[in-house]
Amino acid sequence: KEIAFVDQYFVCKFNASAAARSLGLSEAAGMRMRNAPPVVAAIDRALGENSLGRQTVLERISAIVSAELRDVATWNEGGKVVFRGSADIPDGAHSAITGLRVDVATGQIERIQMDGKLQMLALLARVLKLTGPDAVVGIDNRVTVILSAEDRAVL
Repeated sequence: KEIAFVDQYFVCKFNASAAARSLGLSEAAGMRMRNAPPVVAAIDRALGENSLGRQTVLERISAIVSAELRDVATWNEGGKVVFRGSADIPDGAHSAITGLRVDVATGQIERIQMDGKLQMLALLARVLKLTGPDAVVGIDNRVTVILSAEDRAVL
């Protein structure tokens, strides 16, 4: 069960709740499992042994966080949007692109989906261990809130 969770944790971009859901577990169970010492050790080992390595993971997350909309598209005063060609998109922005919607008839890109910065910042905080193992990270489209155990005790 723990091995499957660790695998899904990486597949789900370090999101314990998503990993738990993918295994049919509750989000709360996923958070408990993520903080279990054997799971923490397995994740640390995997990051250390992974061919990407911790530094590369940090660089990729940082690149995604740094990606800007203007890296992939331009627009004029009238609001006409023009997507940049792939050769003109910086590597970091390439990493942030998670999907394209293309008009099949014309081959033109209609939409580019990019990873959310707030989610990536929360992920970066987790990877850098800027939050404790018991921290709660809440994300919506307006704000990212990171609460440590001490913060929650005050509330």
